[in-house]
Amino acid sequence: MSKNNLAFTIEDEERLNEIKEGYQKLLPFGIRKFLRKTFIFRFARCYFVAKEKTFYPGMPRKCFVRRYFDNVLWAIKYKRVNTTYNRYGLDIKNFRKASDYLEIHSKSIDQIKEHHKGHPMAEYREENVAIRYSILADHKHLFYSYMESIMPGSVPKTNLVFQGDMVIAPVDKTKNLEQSLLSLPDGKYICKPALGSQGNLIFSITKKGKNLKFSDKEINIERIVEESKDSPFLVQEFLSQHKELNKFNGETVNTLRIVSTRWNEETHILAGMIRISAKKDQVVDNASAGGTFVGIDIENGTLREYGYFYDQTKTTHHPVSNIKYEGFKIPYWKETIELIKTLHPIIFGFAAIGWDIAITPDGPVIVEINQRFSVKGLQICNGGLRKKWEEFKEK
Repeated sequence: MSKNNLAFTIEDEERLNEIKEGYQKLLPFGIRKFLRKTFIFRFARCYFVAKEKTFYPGMPRKCFVRRYFDNVLWAIKYKRVNTTYNRYGLDIKNFRKASDYLEIHSKSIDQIKEHHKGHPMAEYREENVAIRYSILADHKHLFYSYMESIMPGSVPKTNLVFQGDMVIAPVDKTKNLEQSLLSLPDGKYICKPALGSQGNLIFSITKKGKNLKFSDKEINIERIVEESKDSPFLVQEFLSQHKELNKFNGETVNTLRIVSTRWNEETHILAGMIRISAKKDQVVDNASAGGTFVGIDIENGTLREYGYFYDQTKTTHHPVSNIKYEGFKIPYWKETIELIKTLHPIIFGFAAIGWDIAITPDGPVIVEINQRFSVKGLQICNGGLRKKWEEFKEK
């Protein structure tokens, strides 16, 4: 196997991050923003993308000139560099076509276009209604409160909300944060920022008697108080995961990411994947935190052949449990799709929603929704979604 066909590794990802950090330190943000708009800069980035190692070792790769030409064509067409070129497998001969892939920026533009034509709720609004609904996707406490009033039990139970050392929901001026946590019934809880994303600052709390145990060794009451001074945090019940999904990794709740679209009063399921923690003793399942993600056949709710990573090559079995992905059936799949199709018309303002859903022993529970979701992981593990996206948009 030639040097250029060696698999992309974690060390390669770390090297690229070091280069990126050095570039950010060297040039101010304004200059970086200006450079990104120039064709010379884009063509230079295309060169480095074409030089990256493959994520599909063992498969015949296009020559460097062809890979560079592919990336230049993409940059000219979309005015953006396709940094996921190799992750999509577009560097492999006779494998996948770039024209099948939805460009991330184009997807974002489509999401804010006027939709729900002729609907009485939209008829007298000059602004796109997505603006009025965006806070539901951005603020978890508001979202959970709203959803609990619409469909009780569809979201995790919130035990308390705090900011700094003050409990703000339910308001209790007699206790500080530590006292309020110690007042909870014994059990396991999840703590997360109301405005956070990508699994940042999410940890579990186990309360037993007069003791509190945190899943992260670097977390303590003092740090929680400091981190939450500017933004509220939630303490919620720790969801029990269905026993079938525990087979992969029972240390975390492994969530589904399912995207639904809604144009012209019709809801469709675009694609889905499951995110699974790939490490022991890890609370979050996010791919950005090193987790793996596996595509789902949305017709029958079974997993596809490979689990993918952002920082290494694909695998057919889970790295911790060695469970095979292909053909694995997601429990409560039919109920999950029905839940999404029931709720998307109610969350009226969004043309597309990225749903994060946990499968409990009693059925699906919505962990959160995302308005500005990425299609990168979905397209890596399911193939290109452009044709399907366009088809749903034009119906």
